Amino acid sequence: DEETRKLLEKYKESLTKEEIAKNVADTKHLKDYQDEPSTEAELLTIPLLKREDIGKDAPKLYIDKREACGVDIIFSDIFTNGIAYMNMSFNCDRVPERLMPYMGLLRNVLGVIDTDSHEYGDLFNEININCGGLVTNATVYTNDKNLSEYTIRYEVKAKALYEKIDFVFKTMHE
Repeated sequence: DEETRKLLEKYKESLTKEEIAKNVADTKHLKDYQDEPSTEAELLTIPLLKREDIGKDAPKLYIDKREACGVDIIFSDIFTNGIAYMNMSFNCDRVPERLMPYMGLLRNVLGVIDTDSHEYGDLFNEININCGGLVTNATVYTNDKNLSEYTIRYEVKAKALYEKIDFVFKTMHE
């Protein structure tokens, strides 16, 4: 904030009184324009979709099943504007029933405790600076054909710019 304030102050000092007055007037004109309600004629120029404009079929999702280091990977090569969405999902079938409640506790403490490499506050800041989030959760998936059948999975989800993928996996591992 301080850096931005100094930059703006320097910019303002480079302006003449006339340029400052023009900026103030332009800003007032823009604010007045934005506050003025649109006319009926202007509103009618906004294109609207009709139900028949929308296709009935969902776009095809291309998914490749791959394997790396003995781990199954589901990969989808779709445009995400440079953001990687990662989801690690662990089957909890082998977790004894008496330990299941601790999965919720694990979810609550992961990311908010010290690790071998980071103190809690530093880890929290590193995650927020380097990615769009890293969360864990215990999830129950039911069988849609038989609701009495279910699978419990522990998931670690993250999203980050492609160049930060290594940071995300290093942090997940940590």
